[in-house]
Amino acid sequence: MDSLAWIYDFIMSLPCVQEVALATAFWFFHQHIVMYSMRRLSATYAVLSKGDQLEVAISCCSITHAVISLNTIPVWLYNEELAVEPMYGRMPEYYDRFLIFTVGYFMWDSLVSIYHGLGVPFCAHAVASLGVFWLGMHPFLQHYLGFFLGMFELSTPFYHTRNILGLLGNEKHIVYMIATVCFSITFIVVRIGLGFYVSFTWWRLMYNLLQSGEAHSVAVVLYYMLCNIVIMTLQTIWLKEIVMGAVDLFSASKEVAFKEKHQAFKLD
Repeated sequence: MDSLAWIYDFIMSLPCVQEVALATAFWFFHQHIVMYSMRRLSATYAVLSKGDQLEVAISCCSITHAVISLNTIPVWLYNEELAVEPMYGRMPEYYDRFLIFTVGYFMWDSLVSIYHGLGVPFCAHAVASLGVFWLGMHPFLQHYLGFFLGMFELSTPFYHTRNILGLLGNEKHIVYMIATVCFSITFIVVRIGLGFYVSFTWWRLMYNLLQSGEAHSVAVVLYYMLCNIVIMTLQTIWLKEIVMGAVDLFSASKEVAFKEKHQAFKLD
């Protein structure tokens, strides 16, 4: 069967299409519940721009999904059956519902990112992830789900906690400082360090699969390879922003310390 035709037939024949739609609706419900609640619970939130209010709600949804996603880490670390058959091995059955929940999340993420114009990086990340996890229900590469979803999400709660506090004007709060440090560490160690290492080994598997001629769909494999390039390129871009932010913060701290010392000298 032609690869592109296989993708179309696969998506249209999925028994979980309606469930994905319901999962997507749940995330829109989550988003609006957060916005409704925050307007009544936080005076600071109520006076934010509509764009910032939306960003807080998106961050809350992202934290919820990230925390739930951590339950897939054992799939990567401890599932021996998937480790033996990383290509087409299937996760334990109870993860099926979670996969649908995740596909619904990235459907919601894609629609929100595109509709509200949140920028190319976030739109690209959302759309790429949507395709990867939906096509992964085949099953395909579910062993790596525990890494690229579970392990990758370790940094997400810290990032979005920091983002929420920043939008609410709490940059000097101790939780903001802790979240910033924890995000930087988990991002660099997991998404950059382990991310590139695992991607390298994964690319070898994909190359061997294509060479063997046994791939269920060449188009799907090529799509996954393209998505890996997109995702890891985004990690590199975000790493650059983290480094630049740290340099700016360090420079600002030195400048403040110099001014305070100079002022003290003048007073003496």
